[in-house]
Amino acid sequence: MDIIKRAVPDNQEIFVAPSTSSSVEADAPRPLALFVDVLEAATEACPDMNAAPHFHAIELLKRDERTAEADSLEQAPVHAVELPTDVRAQGGDGVAASCALFPASDIDVCVVRLPRVRTDLVLSLHGRKDRLEVCPSLSTIVASLEILDWGLFGDEVPSEGDDGPPRYLGS
Repeated sequence: MDIIKRAVPDNQEIFVAPSTSSSVEADAPRPLALFVDVLEAATEACPDMNAAPHFHAIELLKRDERTAEADSLEQAPVHAVELPTDVRAQGGDGVAASCALFPASDIDVCVVRLPRVRTDLVLSLHGRKDRLEVCPSLSTIVASLEILDWGLFGDEVPSEGDDGPPRYLGS
């Protein structure tokens, strides 16, 4: 997959839509890609869920060596997403999801904070601006979130006082 110029870590999944063009020209639209990162909750570095999409968008851009975009990324309007009942019930007190669109960087970011397992589930959609008519919004995708195996987050909830920034590859 030539759009990713780094190793894909175990805590990340990437789904890339089939290309709609055979063009490999420099001005061809970027492929549509959904990234799902499972990260330690950034509750200390970013306790406010209204700031979480911006915080994680900057980290994602830096990780992907898009530092100039990260440095100039402005805060975007944020909206909360209603999560399914099961995720709200099992995610712990304070489970929340917030999304923002960053058109200048062609990235949509949604952060689902799951306090019980001290995790920020960060979904980012890249390349959507050229496919608005065929691609659902990230909010729509997150509103249908289903976690089938909570054990994937570990057997136990980590102890108190073990907060830190999220771990991104290359940060």
